[in-house]
Amino acid sequence: MFKRMTTSLSKPPLAIFFMKDSWGRAILYLFFIPLLLVIPLLIQSSIRPGMSISRYNVIVQEIQKDFTAQNTSIQNGTLTYETNLNIKIDYFFIHLGDPETGKSQIVIKLESEDIVLYMNNTEFGRSSYDEINLMNHDFSDNSLENSRKLANSIKLFYNEQDIFMLGDMILVYRDGLYNYTFYVFLMAIMMSLFVPQIQIPYTRRFKLSIYLSTILIFVQFVLMLFGLSQFEFIGVFALYFYHFWAYRSMKTIKKGDLL
Repeated sequence: MFKRMTTSLSKPPLAIFFMKDSWGRAILYLFFIPLLLVIPLLIQSSIRPGMSISRYNVIVQEIQKDFTAQNTSIQNGTLTYETNLNIKIDYFFIHLGDPETGKSQIVIKLESEDIVLYMNNTEFGRSSYDEINLMNHDFSDNSLENSRKLANSIKLFYNEQDIFMLGDMILVYRDGLYNYTFYVFLMAIMMSLFVPQIQIPYTRRFKLSIYLSTILIFVQFVLMLFGLSQFEFIGVFALYFYHFWAYRSMKTIKKGDLL
């Protein structure tokens, strides 16, 4: 596995020798490589644990937009409400009242006297409003200051729940695997269209793209380490370059040679 990764990154033309790998080995590699993207997350969480600034800002925005209601407030640590409220933040929800929820959802729920974490309708954590500095709050006020106050209290509760770290790891891995697989399919098709003189069956082109697309994940890995994820397009350029480099290095191959 490691040899295939280093060869695919440093000597893309030599990845042609991996085209005859078994499907089991190729698919295992496909699922393994996106795990690299979890490493920057683990490093970041060890340096700066808790909710990220970007997620906090999203919560503030969503509270301002969709988490306000008349005749709804917390007074002396007790919630009273007439309307259910519900917002989604990435893979979890923040609820007030009793909106309909799916069994597999992760939910931070504001109840009568406590804020509670549920997963699969099972309680995983609970704090009183006093513990999160939310003894009084007016949900009809959607000012930035008031929204930040509520977001800060939710952040305090969030930072005490280990489950969100696991959720973030799954989210990063899932998105990485999705992007990786998408570009593997895309590049295999493009190489079939643009380099038809290399007569390789599509299945072999697909396996080759699995290895050549390692550069995409590696570039994303480096950018995440340095907090430069906004430059992810660099990985796409590198992906195209590696494919054309590998294919240009091939001599004309007859289809029967690789069956």
